[in-house]
Amino acid sequence: MPKQFKKSSLYIDTDLKDVFFQHGLVDFEAWWKIDAPFIDELNHRGTGWSGVSFLKLEKKGGKAVSMYIKRQEDYKKRTLFHPVSGIPTFKKEFQNIQILYKLSVPTITPLYFAERYVKGKHQSILVTKALSNYVSLDSGIDHLNPRMQKQLMARCGAVTRKLNDNNYFHNSLYPKHLFYSIEGSIVDVCLIDLEKLIWRPWKKTAMYKEIERFIRRRGTLSDTNMQIFLDSYLSSGSGDLSNCSFAHKLYALI
Repeated sequence: MPKQFKKSSLYIDTDLKDVFFQHGLVDFEAWWKIDAPFIDELNHRGTGWSGVSFLKLEKKGGKAVSMYIKRQEDYKKRTLFHPVSGIPTFKKEFQNIQILYKLSVPTITPLYFAERYVKGKHQSILVTKALSNYVSLDSGIDHLNPRMQKQLMARCGAVTRKLNDNNYFHNSLYPKHLFYSIEGSIVDVCLIDLEKLIWRPWKKTAMYKEIERFIRRRGTLSDTNMQIFLDSYLSSGSGDLSNCSFAHKLYALI
């Protein structure tokens, strides 16, 4: 996990800088033209495009690091602070990753970010570490024993509450946006897909909308597991919300 970020249009993970250079990834152009095919069809927005590639780089000692390379050109989203020109979605995602790191909310690990203008085109690259040994919550958890399911759902509730306690909201929270890993008795959870992350001054109203969406889009998660998630969300964090008005509405949705 990076210890800190500097305000800059360039970020390189210090632990992997030598590995990148070893493979010739010395600048933006090298990353931009890397021989790594896109794993899905390109996304298009106006005249811009955006795509994701997968890459595995060997490290000294035979180890390897897996990563996703996200490249885009003139693929932007209008925001409050960029109402006309917009901001590249990967730049926004990188900024949101920084926010979650500052809040100590677990999320994906950035390895490289850079942007440039070429002949009037705004190009951006965001490289993130692949979530090896993690699976999404929507892939199903019935194969886990009841004790582990309870621990996992409680952790998901606590992570979500920690984000919301700081007035930040995922704004599109579905089970597929919570990834988990289990090693022995240790459960690790992280949030992904942060493009729509927002800050809201009216916390309780936004909390209700965040969790209502999650409950309605819970997929195969059982009533019992949703109860555990909600119990954890409401009781953890800065104060117990179990008896507030919106809590009763949320329980009624399960």
